Amino acid sequence: MSATQPINNNAQQAANQVINLVQEALGGQLTQYRPVSFRYQVVPGGVNYFIKVLVTTNQQGSQYVHLRVGVPTNQIGSLNGMELNRQLADPISYIYIKQCPVQG
Repeated sequence: MSATQPINNNAQQAANQVINLVQEALGGQLTQYRPVSFRYQVVPGGVNYFIKVLVTTNQQGSQYVHLRVGVPTNQIGSLNGMELNRQLADPISYIYIKQCPVQG
């Protein structure tokens, strides 16, 4: 897996593709959704992005979440994992598929 780096266009696009699933998992309307950093893993057929996102909902307030977004080559990404209640200083690490509260 790559080193952690600031968000770039590819990671931003991957995060944007799963915004509705993140909103569903958090159970409320998102008032903020801002990817801040990411790591990636090249796999046969695509890329796994591990993305730290600052999210805010009216129900839960603000928190960082870590997302695992699988993006097959030339296709739309899917939310394959999610960790809630993370902090800005928490390192982005591997997220297993079973940790995702919703499937996309």
